Amino acid sequence: MLVTATDFKANLGHYLEASQDNEVFITRNGQLFARLIGTQQSKQEAFAALQGVLPSHSSLAEIKEGRMKAHESHI
Repeated sequence: MLVTATDFKANLGHYLEASQDNEVFITRNGQLFARLIGTQQSKQEAFAALQGVLPSHSSLAEIKEGRMKAHESHI
């Protein structure tokens, strides 16, 4: 679902509900600005949505390990 920032602000409750079943893409000045996804989306669904964005050799475990290492290096 694609909405403008103005429409999103005016109908926040509607789009919060809609985000539980669908991704809500928010545009500002004609440019993609944000993506809203509900918490009901599983990790596997979120990972599947990133197909083509992540390197093909990535797995959930590898991504988690990389994030943990990055976090540790900032401590």
